[in-house]
Parts: sequence; structure tokens; C-alpha cells
Amino acid sequence: MGRLVLSLGLFLGVILLVGLGIEAIVYWQMDNRRAHVHEDWPDMHGLNAELVFLGNSRTAGHVIPEVVCQGLAESCYNLAYDGYTSQMGGYRLEYLLDHAANHPKAVVVQLDLSFCQGNGRQDNYPMKDGVLRYFFLDQIGINQYYRHYDNWRELDAFIPLLRYKGYPLIFFKHLLGWNRWDRREKKGFWHTNKEVGFQMEDPPLDKNVSLSLCGIDSICQRNHIQLIGMIPPSPQSSYRPSNQKLDSLSRFLKVLDLSDLFENHESEYFYDKAHFSLDGAKLFSRALHDSLFYLIQPVQENESELVN
Repeated sequence: MGRLVLSLGLFLGVILLVGLGIEAIVYWQMDNRRAHVHEDWPDMHGLNAELVFLGNSRTAGHVIPEVVCQGLAESCYNLAYDGYTSQMGGYRLEYLLDHAANHPKAVVVQLDLSFCQGNGRQDNYPMKDGVLRYFFLDQIGINQYYRHYDNWRELDAFIPLLRYKGYPLIFFKHLLGWNRWDRREKKGFWHTNKEVGFQMEDPPLDKNVSLSLCGIDSICQRNHIQLIGMIPPSPQSSYRPSNQKLDSLSRFLKVLDLSDLFENHESEYFYDKAHFSLDGAKLFSRALHDSLFYLIQPVQENESELVN
């Protein structure tokens, strides 16, 4: 019996050492690399941005910092996170304030139904392959933001390689040091261009639903950060909250409503019900710049033309 226990212990020890060895290879291979669009949490370490943007893919893929921020801020960053809601926006802002070199002076938050509807919370976190890299041993301190989700598995934080179960593709990408999604050069902006021509046939559903910023407003207030709401364009303004909800929100923050920017030209810019082309992103970013110009004290005279 004793020999059986010893053999089993040795076997488990070897498995553990092999797992830790592979973890070390992955860690070394992925040092300062990004294999997934969601692997950008370390980008906030030491970040110095006066103006930041929060939202989901409707902000991440449409707000071009170099266009929006020209003449408004010396530095800015797009922290929007694909697939998530305002709950994660609050977490991202907290993480930024804990790890950035300096706190931002202003935050622009996506204030529409795709990001803030209901209580702003989700039961499960999407695209686990985008964040599982950091779960083991809580490498960068983000496990606290995922533990309350139903699909969180605590053992992922303690057993080597377990978090890759069901995700062989991202495992091999990490093992090979894949570097496809480094967003730092474009200040957090990313865009996947697709063929336009989308037209919404059915009118938008009832939009008189509750909205929640999940504490983003409180975080900004505590840290003396200016908070500005932004509504990106959508077909037939489908993601625009009702006037009643916007009126209640406008009592404590300025809301920039650009939801109908492409009105009468929607098929020329939209490729689905939520996203538009790179040309549309440039037009939207220029319009957002012009709207923000009167809310944020410019850092200098805007002598040059905006990026084409």
C-alpha cells in the first residue's frame, strides 16, 4: 500500500513538474505579446493617458484615438473591451487607476443599450480564450473581476494548464508565441473590416429599459475625473436609449448623441446591426472629436488637419 501511495505521489509530482515547465515556456514565449484581443490588461500598467474610452466592440472598433484626441489631450487610450458590458467597464477603470502612471482627466463611456442595458451585468464572461492566459496564479491580478461569473473555475488558478481545457488553439498560439493582437501601437483601437450593405428591416424594440453604469460614475466622482457619455451610431438608432432615460442621465453627465450620424446612408457604412466600416469609424471619430472639443479644454491650437 505504501509503495502504491509513493508511486502515485511520484507520478503526480512528475505531472506537476511537466505542467509547470510548460507554463514557464508559455510565460516566456508570450512575454510582451498578445495572441488575443482580450489579452490587453498589461497594457494599462504604467499607462499615461489623459483621456480614455470605455465600452464594448462598438467603441473598441470605432473610436480612433489619434483622430478623436488631436488637440484635445496629450495622450489618450481606447480601453473598450469586446463583448462585455458596463460591469466590466467599471472593473477596467478600477484596474487602470490602480496600475496607470497617472489618472486620466476625463473618461468617455459608451452610453447605449448594448453596453449599459438593465443592471449592466452578465452571468458568463465571453471569449474565455482571451483571458485564461492570466488566470494561473493570478498573474496580473484580474481574477477578482471574473470570480463572480458562473463560468469561473477556481481550479484554473492553481492547477497548471487546466484552464486550457477545451481551448487547444489558444494553447498552441501561446506555446508558439503568437502576437496577432497587440493594440498598443493604435492606442487600443482595433477594427475588423467587413463588407457593408446591412439594412435593418424591423424597427427597434422597446428601448425604455433601465440603464446602469455599474459604478463607473462613482469611480470618476471619487477620483475627480470628468465623465462624458457617448452614443455611437446604430441602424435606425436601435441602440439609442429612450429620451426619458437619456434625460435622467443628462442630469449628472453630458451625453454626446451621435446615434443618427449615418442616417439615410446606413447601408453604406454598416456591416451588421452594431458595427460599421473603417471609413465610418473615421467619420464617427471626427464627429466625436468636434463634440468633445467644447467639453474638454484643448491642450493646444489644432493647427493640422485630422487624420484622413
